[in-house]
Amino acid sequence: LTAARALSKYKYFTLTGPNRLVVDLIGSWSKHPHPSIPANARVKAIRYGSHPRWIRIVMDLEGPLPKEVSVTKPSEKVVTVSFE
Repeated sequence: LTAARALSKYKYFTLTGPNRLVVDLIGSWSKHPHPSIPANARVKAIRYGSHPRWIRIVMDLEGPLPKEVSVTKPSEKVVTVSFE
């Protein structure tokens, strides 16, 4: 996920029925971050919405939930999500 401004804090979790990965970008946002996601066979759709203290990004996943999900922050504006 790449945002237009620095990403200081985030959290993530998975949901079932349908299988989804949820990433919350914590902080006050005057605009949606309009995340960009590279083409990926595991992500079939993405949507996001705002809450008073975060932006929530929901990715609908193709197939079963991954056994492991890792999230890293390689730069101030990028959060990388990896499926194992």
